[in-house]
Amino acid sequence: MENTKQMNPKVKKILSIVFNVLFYAFLVLLFAFSISNIRSRKNNIPNIFGVGYLQVQSGSMTGTFEKGDFIWVKIANDKKIDKLEIGDIITFYDPAISESIVNAGGEDDGTSLNTHRIVDIKEMDDGSLRYICQGDYVKISFPANVYDSSKSSNTMIQIVTKDNIRAIYTSNMGKGMTGILKFAKSSLGFGLCIVLPTALLLVYEVVMLIRNIMKLNKEKLEAQMAETQAAQQEDLEAQKQRMREELLAELRAEQAKSNEAQEAQVENVQEEKTSEDVPEEQPVEEEKVEENKEEN
Repeated sequence: MENTKQMNPKVKKILSIVFNVLFYAFLVLLFAFSISNIRSRKNNIPNIFGVGYLQVQSGSMTGTFEKGDFIWVKIANDKKIDKLEIGDIITFYDPAISESIVNAGGEDDGTSLNTHRIVDIKEMDDGSLRYICQGDYVKISFPANVYDSSKSSNTMIQIVTKDNIRAIYTSNMGKGMTGILKFAKSSLGFGLCIVLPTALLLVYEVVMLIRNIMKLNKEKLEAQMAETQAAQQEDLEAQKQRMREELLAELRAEQAKSNEAQEAQVENVQEEKTSEDVPEEQPVEEEKVEENKEEN
């Protein structure tokens, strides 16, 4: 029983640390997710610190990643774009997709993105570069249309300018992470993965806050009671000391009176003894004088 009682505080402390770590880690993830979505307004790609993610909307890159997969990308800038080489995979704004959306009655909001592999880089007369891109699915489904730089004409390609490059592909999140993110994006997944854990953790933190406040109030009350008891004990001791001093003073006064009475009694006794011990010689002498007178 003693070992169990000794282990309980340790277990509680460990559980408290674990819950706090999970809670704040979850808050950090939510914060990062919020920031990434806020930053996505600038370049249509959710990201934080230049690292973003996208969900593949078509099978044009079958063989590298599939439709529905989530992929990691790095937000493009001039320095990164200048280092691009043939074989790199980039995410770019595709006017053809935008046009098809508009033709279908939709609105071009700048989110018409496509992710394909760079198969060639051409330098124009003005020094600018053109990035020739093609989806990997062409090798599987349309091998005759695979890009060939020696051909005067190629089909099923996209010619991308530097200004339209949005991001650079780094890796596939994998089926597991993709499944989790897909589920999290659904209504049920959002409720179970985001709303419910957040609510539970917030309730836990509120309970812990209330417990800590109650504990603090209890400690303050106990401290006040201890101070009050100490003050009462000190006052009681002072009263006892005063009573002792008064009693001693009364005893001393009574003792002094008793001593004075005893001394007075002793003096009276001594005086009585002195008066009894003195002889009455004078009358005898007077009788002798008278006798002598008669004889004469």
